[in-house]
Amino acid sequence: IPLTDYDKPENWLALAHEFGHHVFWNALKNAVEVAELQLAMQNAISGALRGANLDIWISWMEELFADIMGTLLEGPKYALSCQYFAMERANNLDALVVNDGEHPPLYIRPLIANQVLREIASHNNKSDFNNLADEIGRNWAKFSEGVEQLTLSNSQIPVSAISANIQPGVY
Repeated sequence: IPLTDYDKPENWLALAHEFGHHVFWNALKNAVEVAELQLAMQNAISGALRGANLDIWISWMEELFADIMGTLLEGPKYALSCQYFAMERANNLDALVVNDGEHPPLYIRPLIANQVLREIASHNNKSDFNNLADEIGRNWAKFSEGVEQLTLSNSQIPVSAISANIQPGVY
């Protein structure tokens, strides 16, 4: 975590995300296995998505992995932290859809974490996770109302088309 966050426990959930980056690059035996994993992830994304959105999701692959890992490690707290992170940094709706080509926009990241919660619930009979995901989703929808009508910055891709790709079975 950044040096500025060492004394801010509310930001320590970012460690789970950063650990995801470490796993992405170092959890396997050698560079060949890392490359194979990354290719398998690209193929999984390609198999789930079609069209113009595919390249953008692949460009976010490492960050997606880290966000999924963060949610798997921290659960609902991580999903909420994605929302708080976005709320702190976005002073308008356009700031929620900035696409730097490497990180999913601030609007998308909480949606990803929330879908991971739903996946956990569906595979582990955890209705409490589904209930939390519903509540977290309602709060996020209220905060980000109107974002779905925008396009990602630096592209012509509607935000609604990207968020529609966040669905069961894609991960």
